[in-house]
Amino acid sequence: AVERYDPAKYIAAATVMDNVLFGRVGNNHPDAPDRIRSIVYDILDELGLYAEVLDVGLDFNVGSGGRRLTGGQRQKLDVARALLKRPDFLILNRPLSALDQRMQDKVLQNVLEEARRDGHSPAIAWVVTNPAMGMMFDRVVVFDSGQLVEDGTHETLLAESGIFK
Repeated sequence: AVERYDPAKYIAAATVMDNVLFGRVGNNHPDAPDRIRSIVYDILDELGLYAEVLDVGLDFNVGSGGRRLTGGQRQKLDVARALLKRPDFLILNRPLSALDQRMQDKVLQNVLEEARRDGHSPAIAWVVTNPAMGMMFDRVVVFDSGQLVEDGTHETLLAESGIFK
């Protein structure tokens, strides 16, 4: 299944927890709510969002369209949703652009670790805002005006005289 990003896709008057889960808790396991809450806490911690959520609480009302959250909080929440699904393919287009570069680097590293937890190995395509972030990936592809112009490892592309630098 493919799910498109919609920045206004939040349940108005719902909690942070409800907006992360979007009603995906199974009823066939008696301990599902507790296990899900634990997983959500782990993912929020990996994304550096745990302290912020604790400040307002998982029962915090995000407001219509998530308007009570900052842009960075909304972006982190969207990434948490994607990770919670444990997809085989994860495609993200500048998902953390509202964050400063240091925080983007930290969250990206945490996302990559979380996505690959427990032997899971999804294919990840991440459009980065800074070429230096490419060092966190096995392969870097560079597009210019819609055309693929470079392809290789971060180190290889830095050594070449292309546009990647």
